[in-house]
Amino acid sequence: MLDLIFVGLLQAVAGDPAEVTPPAAAEQTQAQPGAQAPQAEVDPMDVVRCRTVRPAGARVGGERVCTTPRQDEEIRQATMQMRDRLQTSTSAPPPPPGMEQ
Repeated sequence: MLDLIFVGLLQAVAGDPAEVTPPAAAEQTQAQPGAQAPQAEVDPMDVVRCRTVRPAGARVGGERVCTTPRQDEEIRQATMQMRDRLQTSTSAPPPPPGMEQ
């Protein structure tokens, strides 16, 4: 079960961007379609990217996910921390009775 979650998070982080929409530009086009507003500097870490994420092993379906590179990095860090915690805290089960060495 955790393997599926881990793979899903990695796919979400590694997915190819389908759309790139700077948040400031989207607001300007919606607010004043005819007026020319001065272009503001947009931090590349705040540009929204949308992509379709499919569950591991699925050929159809999927979910549209829109995140910024900053959010992708946070997800990647959380995934790595979870992986490290699981790898270091998991120990082998005790041997069955009568099989002790």
